[in-house]
Amino acid sequence: MGSGAPSTDLIQGTLLLDRSRGNARYWSPTFCGICRDEERDNTNILGKVSYFLSTGRFGTHELVGGYDSFEDIRASDNHQSGSDFRILGTSAIIRGTNISPVFDGSNGSTIIQYNPIFETTRGTSFKTNSFYINDSWRFSDRLSFNLGLRLDQNDGANAQGKKVANDSNVSPRLALTWDASGDGRLIVNAGYGKYVAAIANSVGDSTSSAGAPATFQWLYRGPSINVGNPANPADTAAALTSLFNWFNSVGGINNTSFLSAVAIPGGNVVIEDSLNSPNAEEFTIGFSKQFGGRGIVRVTAVHRTFGDFYTTRGDLTTGTATTPTGTIVDRQVVENNNSAFEREYNGLQSQFQWRFGKKVTLGGNWTISKLEGNFDGENRNSGPVTGDLTYPEYKVASWNRPKGDLSADQRHKVALYGVYRFFDNTHNALNVSLLQTFQTVLPYGAAQNVLVRGTFAGQAINFLPNPGYRQPPTQVAYAFTDIDAFRTDNILRTD
Repeated sequence: MGSGAPSTDLIQGTLLLDRSRGNARYWSPTFCGICRDEERDNTNILGKVSYFLSTGRFGTHELVGGYDSFEDIRASDNHQSGSDFRILGTSAIIRGTNISPVFDGSNGSTIIQYNPIFETTRGTSFKTNSFYINDSWRFSDRLSFNLGLRLDQNDGANAQGKKVANDSNVSPRLALTWDASGDGRLIVNAGYGKYVAAIANSVGDSTSSAGAPATFQWLYRGPSINVGNPANPADTAAALTSLFNWFNSVGGINNTSFLSAVAIPGGNVVIEDSLNSPNAEEFTIGFSKQFGGRGIVRVTAVHRTFGDFYTTRGDLTTGTATTPTGTIVDRQVVENNNSAFEREYNGLQSQFQWRFGKKVTLGGNWTISKLEGNFDGENRNSGPVTGDLTYPEYKVASWNRPKGDLSADQRHKVALYGVYRFFDNTHNALNVSLLQTFQTVLPYGAAQNVLVRGTFAGQAINFLPNPGYRQPPTQVAYAFTDIDAFRTDNILRTD
């Protein structure tokens, strides 16, 4: 509510991005602060029944069954800026607190982006109806099992009221616990589980034009502005005025000569059948060892694989679509994919605690893990995202989506703590603690979009003849190094 640009004016309400600084944003806020407020709601219905059964030969069963219905509701006209325009500028000149945009019209490095909303939202409804049953079975004093089964059924409608999700998935949960010593001092456990996510509202609604912004991009080919770091650069308002004067002179939003990309939810981006829920399979094995009443050690190995990733596919088989403006564009399909993308987690989690008398307790944990693949599947700004499988002729997997340690990989997480109890009586207690943590942080690589079609430094570039697309890409993502070639600094912290 009230988040975004305070104006819908073409100059004051246009967001600027500096492509030379990782698309850093400035001038006008993202989104529209004076348009329709966004609504986010949910409805949750729960019911559970439990029953305890004791048998003479087969131990005891604690049975639990239930129903869980969760509906995710969102109503939003998602304006990307106050004016629905954003300019991806070549660079920017920063002098003190003044920022002046650099728009280079000679090489296609400045992009005019228009994000209109063709239809207001009716509100989404993404519902997951779940049934589950679980049996905590204590077979004997030494052996127990946990047996569970869950059915998740998705029923999702986008902001146009069109059903885009109607799938179901069964998730088994199996676990075994064995008391090896018979006295609780050494316990071995193992487990298997499948975990299914709900349909992400943002992905399920991505094919609806209701409330969702379309994207049109044009290469700026007008007079270069502030190129060469002039002594007195044009200010932002003057630079934007010159840019839009050129844009309107060549037809504005009806121009097709400089049109480089089009994406219209519900137009050329569709869900053909039904989205499935992304899921993860997990295997665990571990043990815990108690040392009298003084200490305990636990170690668990974890293996997870992920599947049914969201992807956007656009190739020569997906055809074309006609936009509300009458332009014929390439059609793209949002679907699930298990073959092009990978994500796997392996970890060893250990924990200990030891009590020295009544005063001192020491403890800690150490997780060694590795998260690898070629697709994170989410980011901090959007949550779940779709993998890019558009225009495959222009991309090679080894440099467009290479494999390695993913950006969320964290090899070591260590925490050691000590607690000293000064006193503890009926009415008062005083403890003092010290916590020492160590974390290896995150990997990253050198990657950037590279020009595959267009003009650079006055030279025409066309690395691949157009195999038959309406709007073949002008740039594609390219990894210059391994995706885990570098790592941020480790963190050592004392509290």
